[in-house]
Amino acid sequence: MPVMPVVLGERFTLALEPSPLGTGAASLASGGRVEEEARARRLIRAVANPVPLLEHALEMRTGDIVRRAIPGGRVIVDGVRPFDIMQGATGDCWLVAALIAIAATRPELIESAITDHQDGTYTVRLYEDGRARDIAIDGELYLHAAIREPVYLRSRDASELWGPLIEKAYAALHEDGYQGVHSGWPADALRTLTNRDSEIVAHREVDDAQLFAAIQQAVRERRPTVADIGLENVEAAEATGLVPLHAYAVLSTQVEDGERYIVLRNTTDSPEFQSSSYIAALPPFVPREDHGSPFGLDGAFRMRIDDYRRWFRQTTMLKLDV
Repeated sequence: MPVMPVVLGERFTLALEPSPLGTGAASLASGGRVEEEARARRLIRAVANPVPLLEHALEMRTGDIVRRAIPGGRVIVDGVRPFDIMQGATGDCWLVAALIAIAATRPELIESAITDHQDGTYTVRLYEDGRARDIAIDGELYLHAAIREPVYLRSRDASELWGPLIEKAYAALHEDGYQGVHSGWPADALRTLTNRDSEIVAHREVDDAQLFAAIQQAVRERRPTVADIGLENVEAAEATGLVPLHAYAVLSTQVEDGERYIVLRNTTDSPEFQSSSYIAALPPFVPREDHGSPFGLDGAFRMRIDDYRRWFRQTTMLKLDV
């Protein structure tokens, strides 16, 4: 029974078998599985979507959201880096994780995707059905009126725009705007951003050694790589700091004292995967910067390959010709 790409975000599916519509949706059993899915929805909202969607703005007080340009905004500040951006109030972890993965491996693809016309307007090059689409947008973003932070994807440096601009252009491809990116597949995001297909490895079809070798090779070849987690045990995942039906960017691989590790980054600063042995080893395994995150969290963590294969359902790796 083939494993289809997972629809991530808040349109939850189990992706155990193809649906009649070919979306990768699966039939849900009654009883506990449905209750577990509902719990996962609440968890995702609490962790990744702390405020209502803009499309639900009628539920908010008038004036809570404004549309403004970021004062002094620049497309790129001190280079494109994988810790620059964080997911906002829509379920596009699949897109944000793809952007983080590209920033970690092929930042030049992001640098070349955006043209700044120096008049408050931009052109973002995306790809649809194998053809380049130049999306003309302005620099205005939806902001929380009180704190002037973007409702959707935001940057750690508030003046850096590459992430919000790409997300805005991506939303512009959909008739329903930001609601249109509220769920999706990492492979689709990578294809739209780079015009290249991906290799998807289903974890249940490989062993630890095969999976680690595939990811290690992808990292060496600078191929953006995204991992996604399923919905097998919501409570256990929550206890470890993982988010069910969520996408994570793969940053690197490591071998230390005979153990093989995958280094990942959440699309938000927290939660991070937690266990006593891994938390104690945090500083050495991934370069840390002062990102201004509470409690020193930046969403980065590492997992042994056996835990990675257990918790994550599949790994999506971009194919590159060069």
